[in-house]
Amino acid sequence: MFLVNWFKKLFYSLPMFQKEAKVLFLGLENAGKTSMMLRLTENRFAQLDPTNFAVCKEVKVGQVKFRAFDLGGQESMRRIWKDYFQGLNGIIYIVDSADHEALNTSKTELAKLIHDPNLANVPILIFGNKIDKVKALSEQGLLYELGITDLEKKNIKLFMCSVAKNAGIFEGFEWFSQQVLSNTDKK
Repeated sequence: MFLVNWFKKLFYSLPMFQKEAKVLFLGLENAGKTSMMLRLTENRFAQLDPTNFAVCKEVKVGQVKFRAFDLGGQESMRRIWKDYFQGLNGIIYIVDSADHEALNTSKTELAKLIHDPNLANVPILIFGNKIDKVKALSEQGLLYELGITDLEKKNIKLFMCSVAKNAGIFEGFEWFSQQVLSNTDKK
């Protein structure tokens, strides 16, 4: 079985079997978008200054090579999010699960994405970040605060994580990669 799995990994690592996808890292300021991209690209963590302009990086997860755009979360940056929807394969929406004061704004911004007709078939991975903080909400608490009820019908899923502790990220991207692969296969 080991040999079969090894050949399968080797086979799917060949360039002809890799898919490319455009994804957006969205969420409010200080949710952890840029830190997550740093974790994914360089496997390290740092607390960074707010993102004031669009940043594009390549992130490879399994068979999918993501062209990932970190667009910043300040109000001025949120106004340009829709400018990046063309040709989009997925959204990674990050929420600071310990910042109770920002949850209502985060809920509003997420609802705009979920109900945007241009994003009807775009998978949305929601990360409830900073679960290592004392004030962090549970998964059920965050779902409630974000007003999310029927995730599966909408191609949306929530995963709790800690970018700082490198916990819960892999599971979310595993689901997200499968969603992106199935969507790109339909095209």
